[in-house]
Amino acid sequence: MCILERCLCRSLAGLLLLLLVNLVAGAQTVTGSISGTVVDPNRGVIAGARVSLISEQTKTPRELSSNEDGRFSFAALQPGVYTLKIEHPGFQSLLKQKVVLSANESLALGDLLLQPGQVTETVTVTSEGAVVDRESSDLTARLTADQIGLISTKGRDITSLLRLLPGTSNDDDIEAVGEGFGTNLPNISGQRGRSTVTRSTV
Repeated sequence: MCILERCLCRSLAGLLLLLLVNLVAGAQTVTGSISGTVVDPNRGVIAGARVSLISEQTKTPRELSSNEDGRFSFAALQPGVYTLKIEHPGFQSLLKQKVVLSANESLALGDLLLQPGQVTETVTVTSEGAVVDRESSDLTARLTADQIGLISTKGRDITSLLRLLPGTSNDDDIEAVGEGFGTNLPNISGQRGRSTVTRSTV
């Protein structure tokens, strides 16, 4: 094999390795996003509001301004608990604490109301429970390894765990007596099981 052919083979091998690494990295993405809209008491949007997001784990702040529609969006966020602070001249500061972001979640906080007043005045809101996402029909949930280990499934069929998700239903009980082993996917949010796409991350 000549030197040129060896160089070409090495270049192709390196390119394939780089492509494989990128595919694996993309498949293991767990980052999410937090978005919302800044509004006044009349539900008018507030552009140019200063929005700060602080991770309670790393204490690292990220800042941006709301756009002309009053919207903001923080992308590529690690799962965790965050504190959101919004400031704008002529309005009281809004401090939203304990905003929980799950893995691979697009968390929409909806309208965030600023009250007239001084910036030095702060309205503090502590998030409780899950925020309903009104901007996306995506349905995501997470089961831990301990939870999976405690659940009895017929034949260890991983697809049967989908029945634990909210908004799902099965045409028949695949674990009932007399039923065979299978991978019947449930109907999710009213769509047919054959239209269901599943993805697992480790």
